[in-house]
Amino acid sequence: LAGDLIVACVAGETQGGEGTHYLMERGLRADAAVVAEPFGADNLVTVHSGIVHMAIHTYGVTGHIGRLEGTVNAVHTMTAVIEALSRVQFRHAPRPDLPAFPRLNVGSIIGGRGRDYVLVEPPYVPDLCTILVDVHFVPGQTVDEIVADIRRTLDPIAARDGELRYEIEIPPPDRFKGRRRLVMEPLDVPIDAPIVQTVARSYRTVTGREPHAIGTVLPHSYSADDTCHLWKAGIPCLLYGPGVIRGGENEDDACVLVSEMEKVTRVLAVTALDVCQREPADLAIASRSRP
Repeated sequence: LAGDLIVACVAGETQGGEGTHYLMERGLRADAAVVAEPFGADNLVTVHSGIVHMAIHTYGVTGHIGRLEGTVNAVHTMTAVIEALSRVQFRHAPRPDLPAFPRLNVGSIIGGRGRDYVLVEPPYVPDLCTILVDVHFVPGQTVDEIVADIRRTLDPIAARDGELRYEIEIPPPDRFKGRRRLVMEPLDVPIDAPIVQTVARSYRTVTGREPHAIGTVLPHSYSADDTCHLWKAGIPCLLYGPGVIRGGENEDDACVLVSEMEKVTRVLAVTALDVCQREPADLAIASRSRP
């Protein structure tokens, strides 16, 4: 090959793309990239949502059930927060191709006494309650705007209820397993980007037909993935990989068809042969400057 072909086997995709983020932070760059997410050997995906995880804490004043004067129950005040979050109106430009988003989900809750959430003393009023919140958002939205929209919903309630004190923390504390430390920004790569058209051309060469879809492919585009870090670093990219046949609820019997793997392998091989003979300028997106 006239150019270099980089195969990056990275970890931590469901934690926010930790592996790819690590490589980008340390200066690894390429002229273009393909992320082999299992979205189907006939789909070229160029759009996905963003994901941000946050912790929202409410603070109270502890005391014994025998003397509640002056106490504030943080779990009780959190119920008002959760109810209000169900009514959040996010300011955004609607995306007809992502009609379900933006969307907020309260995924977990814990409350107790002190920063360790002591749970074994129910006669005492909890002075700390925390929820873990996931927001999936659309291209054009920012995390700052999302937080502002949440505060715009909660601040009037806090103003009316002198006992409600809350805090938003991004990312959530390390103690909470499964939280995403990194924000995954939305992806919106132009369909006419050279790398997208190169993969499409390679697909035609291998299969003799047009891809089933190029661009937004639901439900896959409702997720987020490592392309967000590549795109932020100025690397034109897309998602193309063999589809997964999902099994039961725990996906213990999920599998990938050999035929899908073979097709994707051939398409990526033809793509590599094409891309590695080009000049970097041939793969750049004219309207987007690289950092």
